[in-house]
Amino acid sequence: MEKKLIIQDIKNSFEGASFLNVNEIAKYLGMSRNTVPKLLEGIDYIQFGHQRKYLAGDLAARIIEIRRM
Repeated sequence: MEKKLIIQDIKNSFEGASFLNVNEIAKYLGMSRNTVPKLLEGIDYIQFGHQRKYLAGDLAARIIEIRRM
């Protein structure tokens, strides 16, 4: 899957959101909320209060990276 397609799918799944928190990422990937932080290690984030928000493009790049392993 191409990065642009993954980003578009993420945005469609979350009403156009470009930034996702851990709960949203877990829901999108069908993973446990407890396993997502390991997936996100090394990805930059923006801190909103107690939440970390991750850019959809960075998440898409990580998904592609993991698929190639």
